[in-house]
Amino acid sequence: MSSPKIGFAILSHRPPKQVFTKLLQYLKNLPGAVIGLHHDYSQSDFPQAIINEFDIKVVNPSMNTKWGHISKVPATLEVFKLLYEQQPELDWFVTVSPNCYAVKSHQYLLDFLKNTQYDVFMELMAIAPQGHQAPVSHYTTLFSKHQFYLPFISRKGKFYMRDIRKAIDPETTPFNSKLKPFTGSDWFILNRKAMKAILDADIPNHPAFHYLAEANLDKKRNASPIEILVQTFIANNKELKIKSDNFYRYIDWEGTTEWHPRTLVMTDYERIKNSDALFARKFNDEESLPLIAKIDSEIINK
Repeated sequence: MSSPKIGFAILSHRPPKQVFTKLLQYLKNLPGAVIGLHHDYSQSDFPQAIINEFDIKVVNPSMNTKWGHISKVPATLEVFKLLYEQQPELDWFVTVSPNCYAVKSHQYLLDFLKNTQYDVFMELMAIAPQGHQAPVSHYTTLFSKHQFYLPFISRKGKFYMRDIRKAIDPETTPFNSKLKPFTGSDWFILNRKAMKAILDADIPNHPAFHYLAEANLDKKRNASPIEILVQTFIANNKELKIKSDNFYRYIDWEGTTEWHPRTLVMTDYERIKNSDALFARKFNDEESLPLIAKIDSEIINK
């Protein structure tokens, strides 16, 4: 069996910095790899010289996107479509960001995908009224509607305005027993079979897409569409063999208070090295370049 050909799907909105350029170099050096990019040109330009140097396949025309917004879903799907239509055909599709970097060698990555029995590596959690914090929050957004605010005093004696919401029966929505909602990281790996299923679902024209877009108009709540829609269609597909307990990314949320992981630095090296992750995030130019240099010398180029 020949080595798999991999497509990498990237969304960006800022000009490329050093971390992104180093990621592009890693991907370019991977045999058979194709880089697909959606860049939001309404927010910044993207150098044509970089596109040419790394032979990046760019979605054209681009869309206006916003963090946590429904707009990221069709932008991502356009990159998927662009990669899926490449010739020769690609076998695997990996989502990465400009703040990601590889933490395994090219050969390790190729062997991993060549030998796996899975179709999908994706974090998946059922969106339910009880359980992990994020799915519960998403459940409230999807299955209740804001009515009004009432003044309340918390148990700690603090004044706040309580959001009074009316419950919605899930069976009256597109996210019903036939399409149970799931959420998970938007950093995942799909094979060609799984990617076809996603593209065939025509998500931007599905009622679930429009329902979620409307639910997120509530300024007090947000169920992140990029972490729900693809995940939901994958989780409900009984034809796919899915590994949902490991999506092979090293991401450190310890001590974070917002929806952004901790920036990785040199002290993270041993943990990254000893992990089974294929990629890690989040890196930046200001703090992470020494770590990337060590990953290059001790792991990728060893």
